[in-house]
Amino acid sequence: MEWTVREAAALILSNKNVSPHLSPSAFIGPPDVTLHVTGTSLEVSIKDPVFKQSELRETYTSATYNITYWKSSSKEEVETMSDMMQDRVVLSDLDPLSEYCVQVQIITNMNPRPSEYSDVVCERTGDVDAAPWVAAVVAFVVMATVVALVVTLVVYWKQISKFLCPEVVLPPHFKESLLLNDPNSIYPVSLPSEHCDHVSIVADHRTEEEGGCSTQPDTSQDGG
Repeated sequence: MEWTVREAAALILSNKNVSPHLSPSAFIGPPDVTLHVTGTSLEVSIKDPVFKQSELRETYTSATYNITYWKSSSKEEVETMSDMMQDRVVLSDLDPLSEYCVQVQIITNMNPRPSEYSDVVCERTGDVDAAPWVAAVVAFVVMATVVALVVTLVVYWKQISKFLCPEVVLPPHFKESLLLNDPNSIYPVSLPSEHCDHVSIVADHRTEEEGGCSTQPDTSQDGG
């Protein structure tokens, strides 16, 4: 028994794929899984568990991932992607507007015990496929259009303002008619002012004697 233990320890220390600080059968916790939606595809982002003494890749350099996913409405149809070494994997050819669930497990050649399964993570796919560069191009075009409009507005502001608010110019014949007419006629008509003259009235009360004039008809000429 003692020889077996020493031989196993020597084998572990001589193997470059396993850290001498951990046993080959050490417990491996579950990975952390995050899903990102890109159209009808799901990108699986995997984060390894952290050991107290070292990182997972420092301990097991040949660790791989087994990714299991299924449609939430039909759990009988389960798909598996085995021996994946990338920590970012894209699940493509999925049904649009459907919810899919994903679980990941870590497998190592030197450890007969795989890691615990990650928590089940579910996400709904989009309507149509949309590559990330398409969104970037659309955003660039929108920004370029806005900048071009602002520059055009600043450079041609005078012309634009004249176009939107043109100056009113009177026709020459209309100007001439205004100059020929009485300037006062262009103002509102006002009531004429009244001018009053002072008049003195004296009554005449003189009699015939006082006046020295006779009002009788002259008959002297008729007798002669």
